[in-house]
Amino acid sequence: MALLNSKGESIKYEDIISLKTNALVAICGAGGKTTTMYNLVRHFCKNNKVIASTTTHIIKPDKYCDLTEDITSYENNLNIWPFLFVGKMADSIRIQAPNEECLNWAIDNSNLFVYEADGAKERPIKIPRDTEPVILDKTNYALIVVGLSCLHRSVYEIACRQEEFANLLSINEDDIIDENIIARSIIEGYLTNDKLKDINKIVILNQADNKELINAGINIYDIIDKVTNVDYYGVISSYDKGERI
Repeated sequence: MALLNSKGESIKYEDIISLKTNALVAICGAGGKTTTMYNLVRHFCKNNKVIASTTTHIIKPDKYCDLTEDITSYENNLNIWPFLFVGKMADSIRIQAPNEECLNWAIDNSNLFVYEADGAKERPIKIPRDTEPVILDKTNYALIVVGLSCLHRSVYEIACRQEEFANLLSINEDDIIDENIIARSIIEGYLTNDKLKDINKIVILNQADNKELINAGINIYDIIDKVTNVDYYGVISSYDKGERI
């Protein structure tokens, strides 16, 4: 795993998220949300009570997943397992959020509560619809993930909901995604999104698996900084194969 800031300097998760007070973290975007969530949870669970869930749908985790919607079961497993996923089955392979009582208990009884707030159909880039991302009250961090594997590929080939993506940015579906398009998608889709107003915004340019992509990430942050004054923290990330979900 490699974590860098917007200038390409090494950082740690603690530079991104503070647990001096309880953190409620929404993971938005595309191109590595689940990988980001798992690695964040694994990192912080060593000294904290960490619970994860979703406000949309995610593939059922293989481990440490409690689907009972039973608070006593949650309490027991949180004391035994390194971390806890909570939810209920949405279909044969995916889970969704548990009922409101259980969800509120999980938030109130964790130092770090992390949840996926966006769906992207396993594509590396998207712009959310008006109903997205699905943000819980009192969320204090939004991690906005974009997969740099979308670079130099056409909107039609790689974007989530290609026609909507192209229309929202006033481009064509056969246009090739470059650094400017990525920057615009982040600004228009998330940094200026009213759903994320007053939330600490952390952009994560993921899949930066070589020096060329790291430099592309730095360039994207330079573009963003030139066209918007919205406060955010920029991250460039890469995960080894064994760390990816």
